[in-house]
Amino acid sequence: MRPPKAEKASFKPVIVKYVSQPGDTIYSLARRFQTTPEKIAEMNRMHLPSLIFPGEVILLEEKM
Repeated sequence: MRPPKAEKASFKPVIVKYVSQPGDTIYSLARRFQTTPEKIAEMNRMHLPSLIFPGEVILLEEKM
């Protein structure tokens, strides 16, 4: 009898609204949320490089 196959852990991304803080950049958010600056720009209809300002709501994918 064979042992059951191990299933790969799959993480579904969840869209979250993040309110930017002083010092945040698209690049720092990409590192923090394990995504790319290009993906953040695409989700928020921005062009790179792009400035973000404190209090700005940014859509991000968070892996759950």
